[in-house]
Amino acid sequence: MTAVQKAEKLARSLIQGELMSLTLYESLIAVAEKETQVTIQKLIAIERGHLAFWESFFQSRHAPPSIFGISRIRLAILIARIFGDRAIFLILESTEVHAIRHYFSLWEAYQNTPEASAIKKILIEELHDEEIVIMGTRERGLSGGNIRNLFLGLNDGLVEILGAVSGLFAAFQHPSSVLVAAATVAIAGSFSMAAGVFAAESSENEIAWIHSRKETILNPNAPRRPLGEPHPFSSAFIVGVSYFTGSLIPILPIFFGSTGIIYSFIVSGVAAILISTVISFLTGMDAKKRIFLNTIILALAIAITYTMGIAAKSIFDISM
Repeated sequence: MTAVQKAEKLARSLIQGELMSLTLYESLIAVAEKETQVTIQKLIAIERGHLAFWESFFQSRHAPPSIFGISRIRLAILIARIFGDRAIFLILESTEVHAIRHYFSLWEAYQNTPEASAIKKILIEELHDEEIVIMGTRERGLSGGNIRNLFLGLNDGLVEILGAVSGLFAAFQHPSSVLVAAATVAIAGSFSMAAGVFAAESSENEIAWIHSRKETILNPNAPRRPLGEPHPFSSAFIVGVSYFTGSLIPILPIFFGSTGIIYSFIVSGVAAILISTVISFLTGMDAKKRIFLNTIILALAIAITYTMGIAAKSIFDISM
């Protein structure tokens, strides 16, 4: 790819990204509370200016949103309707992270050109946009941690139990044995995940509390930082329940009569795509990259555990 082609690709990507951000923000207005609408309106005004600037800068017009882009926006609206302003601020923050990544790539390409000062101005504005969202989240006591925990727990349960089901099918002859064993692993895994999250976040909060008290003594006039968001028990409960829910996805086809791994894999693959798309929103990661990685992980989990199941059956002569 030539330098000109790279510049054109970057321009198209940047302009489409601004259009998608603007379209998303305009859609979120309808499901946001009044206080949140004020923040979104500020971001809409800024994004409109950015879109006009980049179209003029690159002498290019935006194309209509793709089907994939429209699907992502609809998914974001659905999440916002279910989880409210907590999810909205998390979506806004993640969208700004995506935009900033584009700007950093653009800055690397143009930082030594006459256009550098104009690009730097827009980059500073974009960083300011992100700060608006983050400060709004802190001021209203909102945290996206629980929402992230929910979908990450779903993803972990799905991947781990699909791998277990694959290995169990290779080792055992009867679906009923696979069903009982997989359900047992899912229950144990959900408690294990919940306990791990509780221990980790409790430790983090303890350290944060110590630092907060230290700052209070050394700097009495300094603003106090919020502690314990989200609460360890809340995080542990959400991760445990979501892990178990995700683990049910590959188990349900067996419960309804499946005698092989194929239906569990298909159902889990579809669910993994949806979950990966949501996680990409919440973490700022590229959706296509996240889906690709999750698909590879699922395929590897099945291949490795199935091979281990066959080996165990051969070595230990299992017949259940």
